[in-house]
Amino acid sequence: MIAYVALAIAILAWGLEYPLMKSVSAELGPMATGAVMFSVAAFLLGAQLAVRGTFRRERLPDRQTLGRLLLIGLIGFLLNAAVLLAVRMTSVTNVATLARTDVLFSLLLAAFIFREKVDRSAWWTTPLMLAGIYLLTGIVTRPFGMGNGGDALVLLSAFLVALNAYIIRHTAQRVDPTLIGFVNTATNSALFVVAALLVPPHSAGMLALGVAFAHPVALELGCIAAIFFASYYIALRALPVWRVRLLMLMIPVVAALAGTFWLDENITAIEAMGMALICAGAAGAVLPKRVWHH
Repeated sequence: MIAYVALAIAILAWGLEYPLMKSVSAELGPMATGAVMFSVAAFLLGAQLAVRGTFRRERLPDRQTLGRLLLIGLIGFLLNAAVLLAVRMTSVTNVATLARTDVLFSLLLAAFIFREKVDRSAWWTTPLMLAGIYLLTGIVTRPFGMGNGGDALVLLSAFLVALNAYIIRHTAQRVDPTLIGFVNTATNSALFVVAALLVPPHSAGMLALGVAFAHPVALELGCIAAIFFASYYIALRALPVWRVRLLMLMIPVVAALAGTFWLDENITAIEAMGMALICAGAAGAVLPKRVWHH
């Protein structure tokens, strides 16, 4: 039960981040926004570990575990960078559509690589929720076409999301999930700061970082990100990866509702239908098997 509560908090946090990230990125740029968001999240997660005495009590991870922790952070940066590059090379419709393949990748990895048991309900809840996603995001009414490097980058990002989730799950069996989140966000923070400083001209990158770290909404993003990482990793430690990634499809529902309050966006009848399909699929993934046997 705790794992599902943690997952619900993660879904809520990430859903709330979308409208905030949209406005902040447009103002500060993606690299500066990422630098602030991950830096604040790393600071808060590190402070939590310090207050709990984790740094003092826990021994340093062995070389293999430390390597996994750094790998999680590196993959996280690569998948974020891939999406940022893809947005400039392909359409928003393609990005929104192909990014959802992380659910399919997680099911394939579960079935053929990591031998994780997949419930039969996943094979009908997944297409149901994906159909809801496409209605909610309006993808079905927009042109879609494959054929450029941006599409490949989005697919790569989706695969890395699924792969990273499995690495996190296996690492979380031996390491405090909050510590994993701290190393991940600290790694991303360092890489995004470097990326922001490398943006030519270099003085512009430094100025953007200075402005970003004084931006109240960007700091708020970091606080929400810290909540997301802490709760998401707790859920990954206890629940099957495919189920976590499937239920993460609820994020657009939260984002759409948040957008109506913060960005004055309206929800159409088709979007409401999509939200209903997503919620129905989520219920099918969460309800115990015995419910479907009666």
